[in-house]
Amino acid sequence: MELMIRYVTYYFGQIIHLLYHCIPGQRLKDHSIIVNEYLYASHWYKMPSRIKKVLLMMMIRSFKESKVSVGKFFTLSLETYSMLLKTIFSYLSVLISMTK
Repeated sequence: MELMIRYVTYYFGQIIHLLYHCIPGQRLKDHSIIVNEYLYASHWYKMPSRIKKVLLMMMIRSFKESKVSVGKFFTLSLETYSMLLKTIFSYLSVLISMTK
């Protein structure tokens, strides 16, 4: 029983650790999407032409969302976190059903 409690707390800690890595990735993804809207909502038409050119470049770059990736395997986001949890618990249910 003591060994089982130790493993359960370890794996629960790993799940929380993974969540703490996925939240900043999701925030970066969300904020990179709205940058274009904020740039366009600014008073760009009142700015000097030099600043307008910089804003235009920023708008062009903001069409492509920024993301944190783990190698070339997957990107860190809450969608990835939920997919990983679903996969982990489905494997766990298969293992439990095999032992019974």
